[in-house]
Amino acid sequence: MKTCFLIAVGLSILGASGPLARATTNILNLDFTLAGKAPGGGLPWLTRTLQDGFQPNSVRLTFDAINLVGNEFVSAWYFNLNPDLNPTTLSFSLVSNPTALTVSSIGAGSNTFKAGSGGYYDLLVDFPPPPGAFSAKFTAGEKVIIDVTRSGGLSVGDFL
Repeated sequence: MKTCFLIAVGLSILGASGPLARATTNILNLDFTLAGKAPGGGLPWLTRTLQDGFQPNSVRLTFDAINLVGNEFVSAWYFNLNPDLNPTTLSFSLVSNPTALTVSSIGAGSNTFKAGSGGYYDLLVDFPPPPGAFSAKFTAGEKVIIDVTRSGGLSVGDFL
């Protein structure tokens, strides 16, 4: 049996942050779901890391399925952005991608995306399940890296 998860990062950052060679890093260990059965692996099931400093005006976003097991997978990740910024001014670039994720699978809009009963979010990274292709889903042991850029500047602190 395959298990699917909806992951939302809500109104506050819950993780460790600190300086790293002129860069800020924020790591969020995910150990809750908005929908679906809880994963079978140890905690945390997933991590989300935000890092400044790879490119000007950008933040590197890393999703890591460190403790998913078997046929478990993530179908979507939701985020909020600083309300003073317009999410549609962001651009996305895939750095590392073992899944079927494409840039067109990343959505941005102010309070546009509803995550189950978890409220509305500004950013959606959608891992659409391709018909019959489990290998293309974001699953156990995989890591996806996306650079998010905004011409007016962007930092780890802009992600809520």
